[in-house]
Amino acid sequence: MDANFLNTRPEGSATEVLKVSDLGFLILGEERIDIRLLHDIASIPQLNAIAFLLRRLMGQVNPLERFQKFNLPQEEAPAPRWICREKEVERLLEEIGREGLETAYSPFFTECSRWMDMPRKYELLAVLSRMRLEAAP
Repeated sequence: MDANFLNTRPEGSATEVLKVSDLGFLILGEERIDIRLLHDIASIPQLNAIAFLLRRLMGQVNPLERFQKFNLPQEEAPAPRWICREKEVERLLEEIGREGLETAYSPFFTECSRWMDMPRKYELLAVLSRMRLEAAP
């Protein structure tokens, strides 16, 4: 997976977007992830946790993403920075296991509830695999 395309800020925006929809969508920046057929995700609190954990993961693998849009001319694409999804998710879950799930929460996102249930590694990987991780045409 190319970490350059992992961001929570829509094009031209300085603020992050993170929303959990009751209709079965997770919105991270410009990315609208359809999770309706992921039957292992059992509850909205679990989906809230997935949203906050993915936001944290994106911040770790692409810490300068908020500056990328302003540093490069539009026709230049950044060099790919390949990461292993499974290793990054395992590292994140180990970190959350030590620090607690509440450390991923941010009150800035009013469309996500504070109530969270811990997801499993494969549920995080399933949501990541549904993302369109490519440049827009």
